[in-house]
Amino acid sequence: MKRLILLFVAGLILFNCRQTIGQNKKGERKIKINQGLANELKDMAAVDQIAVYMRQEGKYKDWTLERWNNFKDSVFTTHKKRLEIIFEKFGYPGYSLVGGRLPKLLVNGATL
Repeated sequence: MKRLILLFVAGLILFNCRQTIGQNKKGERKIKINQGLANELKDMAAVDQIAVYMRQEGKYKDWTLERWNNFKDSVFTTHKKRLEIIFEKFGYPGYSLVGGRLPKLLVNGATL
């Protein structure tokens, strides 16, 4: 009886190991980098930085406070909507999807 139980447990362990190894082989697939999405996210980050910090520099320093606030609101609202679409379609766009490290995006004061 002990041998039968031992043989049964050993069989379960071996079957489980074989199944895990097989799943890993199937799971090993290359995900193609979405360069267009990566470029879009980098561009969004650049515009976010302008909206957050750069009123005092370049062409923005001559803008009225109202115009500046409208610009910032527009950027953050547009980016938030686009990021929601990206998250819904792809999930979090990590290294395997867009390659490399993503810049932090600021949307309505929240870092994504």
